[in-house]
Amino acid sequence: MFDLRFDPDHRIFHIATHGLWTASVHAKFASALLAQGAYARMRHGPFAVLGDLTGQPVQAAELNGPSRLLQQQAMKLTSGPVALVVGSMLGKLQAERVLGGPRIRILLDREEAEAWLQRCWIDQGCVPSAAMPDHEAAG
Repeated sequence: MFDLRFDPDHRIFHIATHGLWTASVHAKFASALLAQGAYARMRHGPFAVLGDLTGQPVQAAELNGPSRLLQQQAMKLTSGPVALVVGSMLGKLQAERVLGGPRIRILLDREEAEAWLQRCWIDQGCVPSAAMPDHEAAG
């Protein structure tokens, strides 16, 4: 239902989600995300986030509250930008309502998300390496 991976060379935390979630799945995701995010922060400092939510349909309204709380907790782990790619306009609207914030962009196109992270994370000198990983390598 989810995959979490940290790229230390570019300091990008990759999140991939899919499927319709229950409260139990959301709780497992929240626990894993916060633990791995805290570890990444401790080991590597601030990081950016690239989330692929394209495999996840619009979620039940009962998950909105827990998702907002998780977003608030997770955003305290880093000062970097967060780009989330969703699979539909309805998903974009839900994500903007529930997860939106000043350092967060909700997009429908992965290349656009990667370009935004390139501009605000890598080009600003936040990462010592010169290039964003290509689409295949970013997973």
